[in-house]
Amino acid sequence: MENNYGFSLRTRQEPTIPATFMRLAQAIIQCLLPSILELVPTSTHPDLRTQRQARLRLRLEQLKFAIRIYLMCSYWYQISIESNGTTTPGIMLGGGLYQLSDEPDGISDQEWQAIQRRQRYQGRRTGLAITKDPKLDGEAQPSSTNRVILGELLYALRSVWWATAEARHSVPTHNHDPTSSNDPTPTLSWWQDPLFRAWLTTLGMDLISLGLLSKEGENANLHSRYEWNRRRMKLFVYLLRAPIWNRLTSPFLEQTTSTIQKLPLLGGLIHSYLWDWIYYWKHPYYSEEG
Repeated sequence: MENNYGFSLRTRQEPTIPATFMRLAQAIIQCLLPSILELVPTSTHPDLRTQRQARLRLRLEQLKFAIRIYLMCSYWYQISIESNGTTTPGIMLGGGLYQLSDEPDGISDQEWQAIQRRQRYQGRRTGLAITKDPKLDGEAQPSSTNRVILGELLYALRSVWWATAEARHSVPTHNHDPTSSNDPTPTLSWWQDPLFRAWLTTLGMDLISLGLLSKEGENANLHSRYEWNRRRMKLFVYLLRAPIWNRLTSPFLEQTTSTIQKLPLLGGLIHSYLWDWIYYWKHPYYSEEG
């Protein structure tokens, strides 16, 4: 059995610690993260509990980041040895999480090289090639490999960066009632809010990572393209994070859903299901999975 590193390509050799074990440990941490945060004891001062939750989440994100770095370094090392620098590293699927789903699994380096050899086939008699697209060249260029490595590092680092900002400014990580009058009202301007600056930085890291990986996501193998498109679609969760959630998204949704709630018969049911769906995506399990 080939060892699945969670990337778009698989290598034959296993690292010192099996990649499947590391991915499973990371997936367990991710799944239990919301429950672990709720286990923080209640304090007489609600802000103190929020601060403790933010610090605990930062430690868990740092642990997940260490696992991702281990997986990536092991993968880059093995792919460089087995392909002798002729294959560009693939993109890590699902942030390295172990997922039992219908998502495409990684293909082996040998399968990918065979595909590229067929695409570069040249007739002996006519000298005609099936394709002359330079994007399908199987030899990895140093600049391309460096873009993949830098893009993957930025993608792995962004969740730690955001968790650090939350820990410093004690932003609640749990869901709150949008109709509650006890929700904090922001008093700082956009640029004075340090969390908004962290939000912009994290979004910039995501966009730069997508830009660096765009060639691999659009023109490389099917699995890298799938992962690149998945990351691009997940950009919408930035609308569900503070301070954008508190200042723009939540007020807009409250106004919209209050109108829907007035509909006869199904208005209340639609209102309830819509907020359940929004909180489902707002939960740290999905909004910070990568």
